[in-house]
Amino acid sequence: MSDRTHVPFEVKPSFLLLFFAILIVIISATDAQISFNRMIAMTDARAKARSSRLDLEHVLSLFKDLETGSRGFVMTGLEEYLEPYAMAKEQLPSAYSHLKNQFKSDQLPAGFTWNELDGLVEHRFEISQRMVEKRLELGAGVFQEVALFNEGRKTMDKIRGKFSQLDLFQDSRINNLNDSVHKLRTQAETFSWIAAGITALMVGLALFLLVHERKARTKLEWELLESNQRLEVKVSERTKDLSEAKARISEFALVQENAIEEERRRLAREVHDQIGQIFTAIKLIIGSVQENALPEGQYKVLQSALESGISSTRKITAELRPPLLDDLGLEAALDSYIGQFASSAGYQYEVEIKDVDKLTETQALTIFRITQEAISNIIKYARAANVVINGLAVDGFYEFKISDDGDGFEFDSRRPGALGLIAMQERANLLNGDCKIESRLTQGTTVTIHLPLATDV
Repeated sequence: MSDRTHVPFEVKPSFLLLFFAILIVIISATDAQISFNRMIAMTDARAKARSSRLDLEHVLSLFKDLETGSRGFVMTGLEEYLEPYAMAKEQLPSAYSHLKNQFKSDQLPAGFTWNELDGLVEHRFEISQRMVEKRLELGAGVFQEVALFNEGRKTMDKIRGKFSQLDLFQDSRINNLNDSVHKLRTQAETFSWIAAGITALMVGLALFLLVHERKARTKLEWELLESNQRLEVKVSERTKDLSEAKARISEFALVQENAIEEERRRLAREVHDQIGQIFTAIKLIIGSVQENALPEGQYKVLQSALESGISSTRKITAELRPPLLDDLGLEAALDSYIGQFASSAGYQYEVEIKDVDKLTETQALTIFRITQEAISNIIKYARAANVVINGLAVDGFYEFKISDDGDGFEFDSRRPGALGLIAMQERANLLNGDCKIESRLTQGTTVTIHLPLATDV
């Protein structure tokens, strides 16, 4: 007992070292992730800067096409020079707008303003347009417009200067970002090496302490193993007792279920033979009496009451123990039972059952009772338009399905106190079978019952 008391205090230093080692690893990983994210951001910025330089070159190339196209047309009068001019004139507005969007306000050279460059761009467009129009208007006489040529060349030189200013600034940004990425990578590598060294040292010390703790741990393991073996024997004995108790409870429940069904059968017979016959006899007696022998309207009221009584007697008899189940079998009983609610509940139904002769009387009755509960749920909650029932023998089991196309429900979130669903599953379990209920909202519900065939029960 003394060893067990002191062992936890002996292992604390090793766990403490491991804790700090893990903490350093976490800090190192966090720092590496932060550095990695910063490098990604810098790399993205560098890529955008390079992309902006390509955009600068592309826009400047379009300006050159605009200038050379218009100048070539003015010089030669050949319309083929208007093709690059027209293409540049069409593409430049969107390309220039895209270029401006590439540069944030803090990414512009000192003293640079877009308004000045916008003015130069607009002026260059105007000069090119005027040069083309003058050529069309004056022909070779356009060469007299020396001032216009000079003005166009000066404007284009200014545009080239502005673009060169932007390009040099972006090149400087790229170089600065390259330096920052290199420094950040170097710092991250240095920190990683230091963290790895400290972690390795702590892990080594922890392992050294763990070796000394091994004897105490081994002793505890043997004691725990012996304790587990004793516990397993007790658990095995308890499990055996519980299994036997469960078997006895299941057997008792089955006996009680059979007793209940037998009492239902007796009550159904009594209701049918006694109360039903009394109502029928009274109906025959009333039928032999002339209508005018009773006060006005009383004869019809009495006839209606008798019909209601006979109908209620039949309904009670069917609920207790449907006569068709004993007389004509499961399929006829189900067809009759489901059909009597179809009109009022507003659903169409289909019953197709095969291999009924392979079911025992108890199995057929269990299927009927589960179907009663399922139909009751469909009428109360499902609002189904169609109900389909199928049954047949498959691979040593009898498979019975009840499907509807109603509202459905989420089985895990079913309403509290939904004992009917549990009772359906328990009825199947009592016969060594199972009852699976599958449902989803708006997709209907399917109840599947599997019962072992009589030879396998």
